[in-house]
Amino acid sequence: MSLSEKDKIAFERAYNDNGIFTYFGDVFEVLISEKAHIIKWENVVGMVGFKKDLYTIDTIGLDIFCDSNFQFTIYEETPRWFQFLHKSKIAIEEIPEHWEIDIAVPAFESKPTLVYDRQGRNLTEFIKDEYSALSPTIVERSISRIRNWFS
Repeated sequence: MSLSEKDKIAFERAYNDNGIFTYFGDVFEVLISEKAHIIKWENVVGMVGFKKDLYTIDTIGLDIFCDSNFQFTIYEETPRWFQFLHKSKIAIEEIPEHWEIDIAVPAFESKPTLVYDRQGRNLTEFIKDEYSALSPTIVERSISRIRNWFS
């Protein structure tokens, strides 16, 4: 299957635009609820990739954990998803090159994956330590997703 010229142009635009992110060398800024958060790449504690079943399609997501218990989630529908993945792989060499492709198969399985952990923990240890440190509202939202990972 080949892409039409229109599809190629749309993909290039999506791939090359920074969206909610701005990048400055070893720092990135993410705009969440109209508030800018400036984060050094070295302050990223870890990332967990996952797939969410939307019944007719799947979407790939990424929970990003930073120092000071700051966490945010992006999905492949997030504007400039591709740029964030590309920049993160350059800034954090331990991130596997094709983790988002590996997580996509098989379809409709959540397939949680520890994409990166600064401390070298396994997925279970990371979930226990990092998700439990979040605010109660975020924990509540995350728990249902995590339960689905292991059911």
